[in-house]
Order: sequence, then structure tokens, then C-alpha cells
Amino acid sequence: MEQRSPCVTVALPVYNGERYVAGALEAILGQTFKDFELVISDNASTDGTEAICRSFAERDPRVRYVRHRVNRGLVWNHRYALDQATGRYFIWSNHDDLHAPTYLERCVEVMEADPGVVRCNTKTVIIDEHDRPIEHLDGTFTVSSPRPEERLREVIGLGRHHYYGPQGFGLFRTSALKSVPTLATHVAWDRSLLAELSLLGRFVEVPEELFFYRTHPQQASSSFETRAQLWTWHDPSKANRIVFPNLRLGRDYLEAVRRVPITAAERRRCYAVLARWPVHYWKLLVLDILRAGPQASALIARRA
Repeated sequence: MEQRSPCVTVALPVYNGERYVAGALEAILGQTFKDFELVISDNASTDGTEAICRSFAERDPRVRYVRHRVNRGLVWNHRYALDQATGRYFIWSNHDDLHAPTYLERCVEVMEADPGVVRCNTKTVIIDEHDRPIEHLDGTFTVSSPRPEERLREVIGLGRHHYYGPQGFGLFRTSALKSVPTLATHVAWDRSLLAELSLLGRFVEVPEELFFYRTHPQQASSSFETRAQLWTWHDPSKANRIVFPNLRLGRDYLEAVRRVPITAAERRRCYAVLARWPVHYWKLLVLDILRAGPQASALIARRA
């Protein structure tokens, strides 16, 4: 008898998360919505993460733990976890964040009711290392226009909303995510992904504070001394390369518009939106070029 696929795949990519990962797993397994699988993708952790995760896998059949022998970077680990998904909806969960018990239930309700929604999240609370609230995010990240060019305008930062990392992820339609052939490997990979998804459908936010994004001193994204280290954390192959993340982001936007199945008229309007992006963000593009000099000098010095 063929086994039925779960409704939702929850993916938890992790590297050295022993301090917080148990809490994140407890929050996921304590969801009121029960029809999900949990895929833990361990990127060669060197601390106690493996033992903690294996203990959860042993006690709950919904949990599948995979340990990789080599750390291949944050983005690779996220894509690996996505590739394992069998549910029709999908969510990435950070090892140090928390979800309220009704998070999946409320987001699935939205997705089931409207096939035009490709992503659903809830309001976000920023918490510290002791679970204390620091900030309640006021701005929503709802992208609800029926026109793809208007949704794109919002997501790339030319509309009413300001993108903020904690708002970036939520519950996705797995088919939409898997239609993106590759995940960009630069530091703004999430922006590239959301831009392409916005061309495929609408984003909806549940007006309840059910997601708790943790910021803490050990947070990997803020613990690197140089930008080169941050880039290498996302993709180890960039360790000896000069990187232009903002220029690459602009190229990703263009490729997304070229690739997605929209009408010719919609595509032209999307290109018109993108023509405004370098004008609005020219300082970041110039900064990429200015930083290339010191990067090149550092690479030459290491090879000398």
C-alpha cells in the first residue's frame, strides 16, 4: 500500500545549533496542525546538535534526521532540505526561531482557501536569547495585487513595504518553490527567491503574532568579522572569489522575469519595473564595485 504524503513539509537546516534547536523542534512538534513531516538537515555540525536531533527522530516518526559529512554552505543546505519535501506545502524553520502552536494551522487555512496564494506568513515578534520580546514588527509583508509587476515592485523594495529578513519566509506552495531551478548563493538569495515567487502568485500575512524570530550574540549571520566570511558561509565556493552581491541580485531579478510563465505584456511591464531598481539602489551597486578592490588585494596577498 502506497504511503500517503503529508500535507506540509517542515525543513530545519542546521549547523551547530545545540543551544536553541531543542526549543525550535519542540515548537514544531507541538503544532495543533499534525499532518506534517519534519526534515532536519544537519550541515556537519561539530557540537551537540546531532545527539539532540537524533533523540527527537527516535521518539517521533514524523521526524527525519539527515547528517551531512561536509558543510557545503547555508544555501546548499536549504536547497537540499527543499528537495526532500513530499508535502504540498513547505516551510523552512531556523534552528533558533519559534512558532506558536497554531502557526501551521492558520497558514494552511489560508493556502487551502485560495489557490492563488503562493506564500503565507504571520506577524513577527523579534525575541532575544532569553525569549523576551524586543520588537513587534509593524509593517506587513502582504503582496496581494493580481498583477505580477505590482507584486514584483513590492518585493524588490520599490513599493509601500520594506523587506525585512524575518518576514521573508513562511509557508509556501512546494510546487512553486521547486519551480525555481536553483537558489542563488549570494547573501541576498532570499530576496531573489521571493522576487521570482511573487511573479507566480500572491503573498498573504495572517494578522496574528505567531512567529518569533530570535536575535542573539551567537547568530551566525552577525558573527563574521568580514563580508568575505559571510559570503563563504552562504557558499564555500566563494572563499577565493570576488563577489558582487547587489549586481548579482539585479541579474537574478532579470532572469526571474525572463523565466516565469507570464504573458508577454506582463513581462514587458515587469522589465519596466526593474528598470527603476538600479536607479533606486545605485549606491549599493557602486558599493559592490568599491569593495572589489580590497577583495582583490586580499586574494592576491593570500596567493603571494
